[in-house]
This record gives sequence, C-alpha cells and structure tokens, in this order.
Amino acid sequence: MSGFIETFRGVVAPWECDEFGHMNVQFYNARMSDGFWQLLIAMGLGPKVRREKKLGVVALDGQTTYAREVRAGELIRVESGILRVGEKSIQLAHRLLAGAPGQVAMTSHVKSVCFDLEARRSAPFPPEVRERITGLIVPTEPGSRETGE
Repeated sequence: MSGFIETFRGVVAPWECDEFGHMNVQFYNARMSDGFWQLLIAMGLGPKVRREKKLGVVALDGQTTYAREVRAGELIRVESGILRVGEKSIQLAHRLLAGAPGQVAMTSHVKSVCFDLEARRSAPFPPEVRERITGLIVPTEPGSRETGE
C-alpha cells in the first residue's frame, strides 16, 4: 500500500477566517474539494477522460473531523488517498495538515461513486481506472468510521 499524495498546498488568507480567529469551515471544505480534483487526475479520471468516457465521481456521504484550529498565515496542505474501492464506489480520505511540522487539523472521509455523466447514474469503474485507484489505497486511519474505533 502506498501513502497519501499531496493534492493541495496554500496559505490561509485573513479573509478566510471568521470572528473566532480561525479558518471558517467553508474554506476547509473548499480545500478538500481542491484536493479531490487532483486525486481524480491521479485516479486516471482527469478532464480528457471525463470528456471522452463521460464518467465522473460524485459524493454520497461524508464525515469530517476537526482536530485543531488553523489561523491566517499558516501554510496548509491536503493529502489524499483511497481507503476502499468497490466495483462502482470508493471511500476517499483527505487530511488537512497545518503548520511547520504538518499537524493534522482536519480529516474528511467521503463515500463516492463512479457516475455516468450522460445516464446520470452510477457506473462501474473502467478496469484501467480501477487499477490506478488500487495503487492509491492508504491504511485506514484510527478513529475513522471504517475502523470502528
């Protein structure tokens, strides 16, 4: 099994912080979304494949856990991976790391399905995509719904 891959890197802007002095929840989620698009490319579902095969990946259910505050000026990065893959579905894992040592500030687990963009329903992953997804599987994180801890 491989490790997480970096899917986003940036700095928290002051305007992204709320009256409590930390990054507002909407911006944490925006970073996960930015990371998701990079993960799609790593999975073999980049823009060209989406256009040609008319396939995408859509979210069905998610769990987000916040572990520490992130403040303006902090360097942040998102790492992403796959916890599980099925014929039509995957369990995505994202973690937002902040600060110099890269402490986990947030984790997000999202159950998603391969989606036929024309028929507007779930579809099996093409074999070559499924193979690439399998190479992105990461160990299940303690405390996630997947471990039951």
